[in-house]
Amino acid sequence: MARKKGTHFFLICLGLTLVLFLTLLSCRKKPKKTPDFFNLIEDFHVAKTVKQTDKIDFRKKSARDFLLNGWSKTEVKGTWADSLTSELKFYTFFVPKDLKAQLKCSPFSYPGSPPQYITLFLNKNYIDQQEITRKGISYTFLLPRQYLQKGENILTFKFNYAKSPAEVLGEKDNRTLAILFETLDFIDHKISSKNIFRKKKTVFLNPLSQLTYFYKLPKGAHLFFELDWSSSYSSKLKGLKLDLLIQKDQDKEKKLLEIDFNSSPAKNNYDIDLTDFEEEIVCLKFRFDLPANLDESEIAPFYVQLTRAEIKGSKKLDSQENDFTWFHNKKKSLSKTNLIIAVLDAVNYRHMSCYGYERQTTPFIDRLAEEGFIFTRAYAHASWTIPSITSLFTSIYPISHQVWSMERKLSDKALCLAEILQKKGFATCAITASAPASNVFNLLQGFKTTYELFKEKEENLKSKRRKRVVWAEDFLEPGLGWLKKHQDQQFFMYLHFLQPHEPYNPPKPFRDKFGQVYNSQLKEKKHLKPGNLDKQKLTKTDLDYLKAAYDENLNYADFYLGKFLEGLKNIGIYDNTILVITADHGEGFFEHGSIGHSKTLYEEEVHIPLIIHFPSKFNLGPKKIDALVQIIDLMPTFLDIYSPENRKQPLQGKSLIPLLFGKKQEINNFALFSLSQPFVEDETRAFGLVDKRYKIITTKTEELLFDLVNDPQEKDNIYFKKPVLSGYYRQKLLKLHSEYMGKHDLAIRGKYILDKKTRQRLRALGYLK
Repeated sequence: MARKKGTHFFLICLGLTLVLFLTLLSCRKKPKKTPDFFNLIEDFHVAKTVKQTDKIDFRKKSARDFLLNGWSKTEVKGTWADSLTSELKFYTFFVPKDLKAQLKCSPFSYPGSPPQYITLFLNKNYIDQQEITRKGISYTFLLPRQYLQKGENILTFKFNYAKSPAEVLGEKDNRTLAILFETLDFIDHKISSKNIFRKKKTVFLNPLSQLTYFYKLPKGAHLFFELDWSSSYSSKLKGLKLDLLIQKDQDKEKKLLEIDFNSSPAKNNYDIDLTDFEEEIVCLKFRFDLPANLDESEIAPFYVQLTRAEIKGSKKLDSQENDFTWFHNKKKSLSKTNLIIAVLDAVNYRHMSCYGYERQTTPFIDRLAEEGFIFTRAYAHASWTIPSITSLFTSIYPISHQVWSMERKLSDKALCLAEILQKKGFATCAITASAPASNVFNLLQGFKTTYELFKEKEENLKSKRRKRVVWAEDFLEPGLGWLKKHQDQQFFMYLHFLQPHEPYNPPKPFRDKFGQVYNSQLKEKKHLKPGNLDKQKLTKTDLDYLKAAYDENLNYADFYLGKFLEGLKNIGIYDNTILVITADHGEGFFEHGSIGHSKTLYEEEVHIPLIIHFPSKFNLGPKKIDALVQIIDLMPTFLDIYSPENRKQPLQGKSLIPLLFGKKQEINNFALFSLSQPFVEDETRAFGLVDKRYKIITTKTEELLFDLVNDPQEKDNIYFKKPVLSGYYRQKLLKLHSEYMGKHDLAIRGKYILDKKTRQRLRALGYLK
C-alpha cells in the first residue's frame, strides 16, 4: 500500500513538473522581428509568384500586374493605351521555339481619323507592324525565339496616333487614346504547370514559375536557406538548374547562385553573402534555367522544396538618443494639466500660413505654432471623417477597426481616450458641428457632456440663409459656459469645427476678404459647395475664387478658435491647458482631377496639420518636427502623460513623447491609410503607405508610386519606371495590410440604418446627393 502511495506521489510530482515546464516554455518570449531579419517562408503570402504567361485579360484587374508605361485605368471593356508608346511585360521560362501570340483590340477612331498601326518590339528588337482596322478583331504575330529571354520580357507597342476624345469628339474625356486592348493570348504557352505554393513551413517551387521577394537589405546581410528535391526524378532532367538572382533598379540581373540538380546533393544548406547590397532595396528571384530539349510533360510534375529561408544582418545599435529626463521630472505636473483637442474639418495644410501659404489664413494658429510644436509630416488614415476620427479616439487603423462606412458605427466594446480619462477623474466634454463626428456613429464614447450643435441648429435656426450649417462662433456659448462650471476640475474637451468644410460661405466680414479681386460667376452662389461643380465649366478665375472662398472659411475658423481660447484666458485655465490643433482630413482643388475629399489618397487629402502647444510654465517649444507622425499617435502620447497604466491596451499608434521631450528623430517607419466608399459596405477602394521619402497607392485599376522628396505634388508616377522599388513598396503594403486587416474589429454592422434626419445632415455636408 505504501509503495502504491509513493508511486502516485511520484506521478503527481512528475505531472506538475511537466505542466510547469510547458507553461514556462509557452511564456518564453519569441524573438522580435526587426529590420535586420526576414523570414522568406513567413513572407510567402506577400511574395510575387509568376508562371509562364499564357494570357493577359485587359478587362480584369489582374492585367495591372503586366502593364508598364502608357496605359489608362482598366475598364469593363478593356484597357486603353493612352500614349504613342505603351509597354507591358510577360514571363517565359521554356523557349524551345518561336512563340505565337494573338491580340484582340480596337482602334480609337473619330471622323477623319487616319489609319492606325501597331509597331511591335520585343525586348527592344523590332518584330512586326500591323494595321488595326476594326473593333474586336484578333491579330496574330510571332515572337522570335532569339529575342525571348528567360524570365521577364518587355513587349513595346508604338502607335500611329493617339488623340483625346475631348479634342476630336467634344466629349468630357481628356485622356489621350490610341487602342483599346482586350486580350493577349500566348498560344504556345499552354503548358500545364502548377502554382508555387506553401505548405506549413515549406515553399514548393515549380520549374515553370518564378518566386520573387523585395527587401531593403540590412548591414551584414546573409541569405540562409535549405533546398530539397527528388534525386531520382531530377536525374531524368539533364541540364535543369535553379538560379538565385538579385537585381536593383536600373541594373541587370546578377546571378548569385546556380544549382545543378544532377551534380548537387538532393538536400543542401546555403549561405549567400549579400553584403555587397547592404542597405539597398533589391529583388531576389528563384528561377529555373530550363534547357530547350526537355519534354514539357517531364518538367511540370517536378518540385523543389524551399525551407528555413532567412535573411539575417548584423544588429546595429540605435544611435538616436532617448533622454527623457525632463519628461520624467515634469511628468507629475504635466499629468495635472487639462487637454483640448480641436479638429478643423477638411483642412488642406498647404493653405495654412504657418505651413508657408502666401495668404495669412491662420494668424491665431500661427502664434500657437510659433510657441509650440509644429509637425510638418502628419497624416490622417482616411480622407473623410468617420474612419479618421475613430482612429483618433482608439489609436487603431481604419483597416483594423473597420468603422469605414456610413452603414457602420463604433461598438461600445471600444476603449476610447475620453473613457480612460473620465475614469481618471477628468470632466469630459465634446462639442461637434458635424454629424459624422458625433454619437450618431457612437464616436463620442467617454464624453459625459456632449453638444451636437448640428441637432440644435435644426431645432432653433437663426436664419434661413445658414440652414443646417453650424458656424465656429456657435461654439463659444456652450463651450465657455461648460468650462466656467468645470474650471476647478481637470478636463478633456474635444472641439470639432465644421469650417473650412463646405459650404465656402463664411459670414461677413470674412466673406470676400480674399475673393473680392476675382470676377467669378461663383460669387452669386449662396451655398458654395465644390462637390456640386462641374470642372469642365470652371474657368481659372472660378478656381482661384473657389480657393479664395475656402481660405476665407479657414480664416473664419481660425478667428473663432482664437476667440474660444481667449475665453480660456479670461476664465484663468489657459496656462494649465495643453492644446492640440489638427484636422480629420484634407481638401483637394483639382490637383489630381477632383475637388473636395473622400475621393483619393493624395497628399492634399491625407496630409494634415498638427500643432501641439504646452502651457508656458513648462518652457517647451518652439520646435518644428519633420518626423513622420500619424493621427493614431495622439492617444498613446496623452496616455503616457495622464494614464501610463493604460498603455498596455492594444494601440497601433506610437507615443510622440520621444519627439517632444527626447532627441529621437523618428518614431514611425511608415504611415498607413485607406479609402473606403462611405455608402458601400465591405468595400475599400484604395490603400496607401508613405515613409520618409516614398508613397505608394494601390486601387482596383492603378498603382502609383511617388518620390515625395523630388515630387511633393505627386505628378510623376514612377511605379513602372522603378520596378524593384515599386515591388518593394507593394510587398510592404501587402504585408501590413494582411497584418492589420480586421485585427481589432470594432464595427457594428447590419443593425444600424441611417434615419431620415441623419441623411439630411449628410446631404448638407455633401456626402449624399
